[in-house]
Amino acid sequence: MSHTKSQKMEEILELAANALGDITSLVLREFYQRCPEAKEMFSNLSYGNSTNLEASMVDAALYCMMNWIDRPLDVTSKLENAVPLHDYWNVPVEYCVKFQRAVFDVIKRAIEDQELHEFLGEIQQELVSTIENVSKVES
Repeated sequence: MSHTKSQKMEEILELAANALGDITSLVLREFYQRCPEAKEMFSNLSYGNSTNLEASMVDAALYCMMNWIDRPLDVTSKLENAVPLHDYWNVPVEYCVKFQRAVFDVIKRAIEDQELHEFLGEIQQELVSTIENVSKVES
C-alpha cells in the first residue's frame, strides 16, 4: 500500500512519540553537543531562565517539520519572520539550521523503517535548504 507524504509524516511522528515521548531534552542535548557556545547565548537571551526559550525553540522546529508537507508556504512565512528576529538577537542562522537538524536527527533515530528514514532525510534537506535560502534573502 502506497502512503501519501502526509501519511508518512504522521506515521513517523507517531513512531517517534511512542519511542521517545517528549523530545525536548533529547533535541537540546543534541544541539548543545553541536553548538556548546549556544547554551550561554540562549541563557543570556532569556535572562538566565532558558527553559521556556528552549521549549519554544523545539516547538517551533517541530511545527516546521510537521507542517512542511501540507503547508510549506506557511512554514516559509514563519521562517521569513524568524530570520530578522534571530538576526536582531545576533543568533547565527547556522544555529537555526543546526537546531532543525537536531530535531530531525533525534526523530530519525527512532525510525527503523528504511523508506520512512529516507523520506525524513528528504524532508530535512528541503526544510534546511529553505532556512538557508530565507537567510540569504534577508542578508
